Amino acid sequence: MDGSRSFGLVLAGIALSLLFLGTSAQGAVRKVPQQYPTIQAAVNAANPGDTIAISKKRNFEHVAVSTPRLVIKGAKRGVFVDGFVEGTGSGHQFDINANRVRIANLELRHGSGINCNTSDRCVASKVRFKGLSDNDCFYSGGNDARVLRSTLTGCGYYGVEIGGDNGKVLRSTIRRVDEDCIYITGNDAVVRNNDIRACEDGEGVHIKGGDNARVEGNRFANTGSTFVWVDGGDRAKVLRNRGVGGWDYCYYLTGARIRAEGNRGRTCEGGFYLSGNSPKAIANRIVDAESDAFEIDCFATCAGTVVKGNVARHLSNDGDGVEVAVSGSGKALIQNNRVFDVAGYGFDLYLPNGGRVIGNTTRDAGWEQEDGFYLSATNVTVKRNKAMGSGGDGFWITGDDGLFEDNVARNNHGDGFDVFGHANRLIGNVAQGNKADGIENEATDTVLRRNRASGNRRDCANSGTIAVKQRNRCADKSNFKQPGTLRKAAR
Repeated sequence: MDGSRSFGLVLAGIALSLLFLGTSAQGAVRKVPQQYPTIQAAVNAANPGDTIAISKKRNFEHVAVSTPRLVIKGAKRGVFVDGFVEGTGSGHQFDINANRVRIANLELRHGSGINCNTSDRCVASKVRFKGLSDNDCFYSGGNDARVLRSTLTGCGYYGVEIGGDNGKVLRSTIRRVDEDCIYITGNDAVVRNNDIRACEDGEGVHIKGGDNARVEGNRFANTGSTFVWVDGGDRAKVLRNRGVGGWDYCYYLTGARIRAEGNRGRTCEGGFYLSGNSPKAIANRIVDAESDAFEIDCFATCAGTVVKGNVARHLSNDGDGVEVAVSGSGKALIQNNRVFDVAGYGFDLYLPNGGRVIGNTTRDAGWEQEDGFYLSATNVTVKRNKAMGSGGDGFWITGDDGLFEDNVARNNHGDGFDVFGHANRLIGNVAQGNKADGIENEATDTVLRRNRASGNRRDCANSGTIAVKQRNRCADKSNFKQPGTLRKAAR
């Protein structure tokens, strides 16, 4: 019996100790102004893990924080901290030199916002920044910085600047900022589901040099430059963003293995510019741009370059729908893109090392007599594409050893197919209603099989040499006989 009592007392002691430890770890709540006249006084008295709860509505302070793991928050709505202090002037509302400090549920007026210095895990949650002068609204040079569900308006420099790794800006509103709305130089940044507008002289989101960034689900309007600029960061993912009114490209992305997918842009100077190793542009849409909708450049390691399922509509000022230059090693896939009503080329493709161009459509391209498909390519496969209503040729083909199969050219103002180069194969293509020649061969040793041409000014013409000619149907009976020669190939 005595042993049982002793064991029970031990258990009770352990339970009380655990309860005490839990309460201690949770920290004290220090109230302003009920217990402390100012925020600074409460911070000075606080221990790690404490909460500063502010009920005083009007606070004119510059608060220095050197105690880690503090939560400094408004205890109710409408609590503000003004950074313009009489006799001291304008300064940071919160100058933080401690890790894991959270500022929450406050409005910051005037002053210079939150300066986290190099502190890690510095967080602004449900904070309203308003009318801050000559500084970032939120700055952190440490790792794991967070801006969550906050509103930043009228920042005098950047809205959010993060220099450390793993920074996150989530579900916030950033408007009327003098420079970039969000500027991040660290790795592994996440910028998601924000409303970003009127970044007067800068970018909506600027990732400079940081790798593995993820910019997703943001909404942009009237940025001074681009919606998203990834400046040399590798493996960035730019996904499902929307924007209208950029003064430069909607999206300007440089770095290796960048992926842009599901984004939308309207009324920018240009649409997308992707440059670097193995870029991917998938299922994006650009409307009402003044220059190229999709400009993709790869100069080194290019295997895995993909331009797929994108849409370009109404481009003025000689803008091309899809312009791809892949001069490095590896082949590109250009598939199922659609281009409508553009001033320049529908597709301007430079593929000297080959690639696949599959299932693309251009309609009403080339207001200035540009071609639907302008192909400078060697050893390329071009299948099931359509060029309709282009100002120039439907397909202008230069380069050697290409396969052009089951493509359609209709109602273009130039030739349906105009072929240059050596040993290209045209199989099963259709040319109808073009204002010049349906199929014009100006190349050497061209293979022509099962092509059909009708209703063109001249259906089939040859001023080069033909290696193989089998079962082509040319309605005007010209049948590639004039004025070039036919070399019969061995069967």
